[in-house]
Amino acid sequence: MKPEIESRRQQAAHDADAVLRGLITEIIRHCPKKRQQIAEELSSRLGQCITAAMLNAFTAMSNRGARFPAAWLQCFGEVVSDDRLERFVISKRNRETLEFGEAAKTVLDEASQKALRDLNRRRRQSKEK
Repeated sequence: MKPEIESRRQQAAHDADAVLRGLITEIIRHCPKKRQQIAEELSSRLGQCITAAMLNAFTAMSNRGARFPAAWLQCFGEVVSDDRLERFVISKRNRETLEFGEAAKTVLDEASQKALRDLNRRRRQSKEK
């Protein structure tokens, strides 16, 4: 492989790592729980010891050797009540499909609520007659 292509691939991997670490940092900062509490809840759910220091390592730009395990994604999202990390790691196509489904659900929910309101209004009007 040409050196310039390999260099671009390494830079892209470094950039993705930085974005991932930044996202984990942002999610933890916006969570009302402290890192220690997040670590304790993850430990309980995953059945292994997870420390606040480990969470710090996953967010440190200087600690490139520490990687957030994909197997923890679901539990992490549940503990911090934020699914952005799970969404970040899925493919663009799957993310778009998910977002389309969510938008469709919103439209259907709104239409159902409107139909129920209209039905109830008609029922009240027929009782008044």
